[in-house]
Amino acid sequence: MAFCTKCGFNLTEGTNFCPNCGKNTNISAGYNAPPQYVQVVRPKIPGRGFGIASMVLGIIGLFYSFIFMIMSFSVLVIVVDGEFMPTGMGAFLAVYTAMFSALSILAWTFSVLSSKRGYVNGISKSGLVMGIIGVCAFALSVILFIAASSM
Repeated sequence: MAFCTKCGFNLTEGTNFCPNCGKNTNISAGYNAPPQYVQVVRPKIPGRGFGIASMVLGIIGLFYSFIFMIMSFSVLVIVVDGEFMPTGMGAFLAVYTAMFSALSILAWTFSVLSSKRGYVNGISKSGLVMGIIGVCAFALSVILFIAASSM
């Protein structure tokens, strides 16, 4: 059995032209193999998912940890009749700062895992930087929580 090398149409013996596409096949010279279809497979890059996760977690953790840190600084104490009065809200918001800073710690961890698997690029490096800044925010939130709860 012969096949057209251009379109893969099944040809009969003695056919010189493909009835489907019109290519000169000259079957009498020998057997034409069916056309080969090549499937292109993108290679899987190890560590890429960790790099993307580190960047996303770093952005979320950094954004919210700084938002809650600024809020907790602003409500740590209030002035009532000329006296500083501590509020419980500062400690409450410091806990939220610590929770979202934990996402930055995960971003740092995922960035390290990504680089250990050989995926080093801007995405995982940005996750690393945001993770380090988030760890600093975590340390500040612990200090803030201690200060707010001791007042």
